[in-house]
Amino acid sequence: MKNKVVRIMLCVSMAAMLGISVPWGAMAAQTESVGTDAGEEKKQEEEQDLGEERVPEDVTVSLLTGEVVLKNETSRFLGSAEYQKAESRVVENAQVTSQGGEQLAQTWNLVLTEEEGTAHIFKDVRADKWAEPRITEQLGMLYIEYLDEENQKQSAPEDIEEKTLEAPVTVYATTEVNIRETPDVASQSLKVTKSGEEWSAVAVLPGWVKVEGNGITGYVHHEYLTEEKDSLGEAAVQNTAGKADQPAVQQNQPAYQEPQNDYQEPAYDPPEPQTPVDPEPQEPSAPEPQEPSAPEEQEPSEPDNSGDITVISREDFPNESGDGHGMYEITYSDGSVVYQDY
Repeated sequence: MKNKVVRIMLCVSMAAMLGISVPWGAMAAQTESVGTDAGEEKKQEEEQDLGEERVPEDVTVSLLTGEVVLKNETSRFLGSAEYQKAESRVVENAQVTSQGGEQLAQTWNLVLTEEEGTAHIFKDVRADKWAEPRITEQLGMLYIEYLDEENQKQSAPEDIEEKTLEAPVTVYATTEVNIRETPDVASQSLKVTKSGEEWSAVAVLPGWVKVEGNGITGYVHHEYLTEEKDSLGEAAVQNTAGKADQPAVQQNQPAYQEPQNDYQEPAYDPPEPQTPVDPEPQEPSAPEPQEPSAPEEQEPSEPDNSGDITVISREDFPNESGDGHGMYEITYSDGSVVYQDY
């Protein structure tokens, strides 16, 4: 375009030097052509900008100890990530202030705010203790997944009340896990799902998903559900075919062991001129080992003369770790005994 303008100006200059009259109609046509080309180029640039898909960016948390980058694996555009003071809580063996005869310590919430203003609150978490943190989303709820100081995978859910989904969403169990009566690992188990079994998710709350199916309504920990059936793998799908329904495990044997809270007071912008000293972490108490109960003796059954081998008894022996897995001892009519993990 610039070359065309230069050529026009040179023509005008030469015509003036030689005393030649310039056909202004031709000049106007040439100028109009230049303006049209400029408009086309601008239009193409605008179309190119509109065609580029914007990708959500990672967010950075600024701390006194440095910066922590949270990898954003969601479709949300997060504008900021900052710590905000929350309500104080009673603590022991920590730097505290006296109030009403109780020892209180300041707590901090991590708040992720979307560009359009929606805030997501993660209560009482410590980003300076995280490794490889990433923000994920499940059924419209945000989670921060990270590795702790012992390189163990942890998950921090955003703090919300139980939220009913606009429409049920089909989810699948990634392993055999309890369907609980309430969102609590100590609550009664209504059923043990089969790996790959289909459920309808109807509500979400921190760490849990409310599901319905097979005449049952209960809660499953979110880590054991997926919306992607293909992610289960061929083995998990095959496990659901021709497999008898498993009995519920004992009431006090959780399928998911919640991590112990080893919260330490942060030093994010303290009001005092001196930086508070972090308390020493408290060692979690080791659970007392429990001896497995001896299996109940089964009365010998009459031999089956029909020629078909049938199941006489099935005994459930959960793992001592309380992870929701264990072993079934299955006795058949021919006297054989089979042990099956779950």
